[in-house]
Amino acid sequence: MNRRLGILSMLRYAKELYVIMSDYTRMPYVYCAPNTYEDEVFLYFREEDARFAAKKMDDSGEPVYLSKIEERSRLYFFTALYTMGIDALLVDRWLQTETFLKLSDLVTRPKTEDLPPGKLRIENPQLHLTSMYFLQEYRKNPGRRMTKELLELNEEMMAHFHKGRYLVAAQGRQGLAILRQNSGHIYQLLFTDFQEFHKFNADGEYRMAVLEGGDIAEQLPPESSGVVLNPSGINLLLDITGRK
Repeated sequence: MNRRLGILSMLRYAKELYVIMSDYTRMPYVYCAPNTYEDEVFLYFREEDARFAAKKMDDSGEPVYLSKIEERSRLYFFTALYTMGIDALLVDRWLQTETFLKLSDLVTRPKTEDLPPGKLRIENPQLHLTSMYFLQEYRKNPGRRMTKELLELNEEMMAHFHKGRYLVAAQGRQGLAILRQNSGHIYQLLFTDFQEFHKFNADGEYRMAVLEGGDIAEQLPPESSGVVLNPSGINLLLDITGRK
């Protein structure tokens, strides 16, 4: 118990803290524990330990990199894990000091129903989580045939997508922000939560608006090919047919 409390304190105040990030999503690498089915991220207090783990993962075909979590950013980082559907922390994986913690042991927050009147919580944690699992596998071999596992993840991902509520970026008379590819295809920008919107809108050029998942196809302009989900994060293109 004392060790557990010590690690919780270190996660808040240690001078150094590193998280393993996925090359494929630009987000924390997510791992589903085979026995408990907890959705975990990997954290390390020492850079050399984090580099050891990253090399081990790279060697096994999981390209990753390290991100240092500054002390002033800890609360933001751990709170943001809720928006990704992550519920557990694995500290020092593959080391003798490996420790499992629930995210709720470290950070708690009000339930949606307990928020003050008029305060919205726009989040899509199950979609965000499923998308990260999908892309960690799919982007290893772009263009390959979809495996049974990937097809199941894609089906689950799209089911979550249509049930969601999202943020869009608007800019005055220019309307909603879009991504125009070199091929000429146009995608509507879509954000799963406030954190993802603010990553994109760091300069404050855009205002946000809310869009229901069930209304997206009807709201897309005729020339649109679909949406791009979290362009500053997972950057997932979804082909969706709009009104013609």
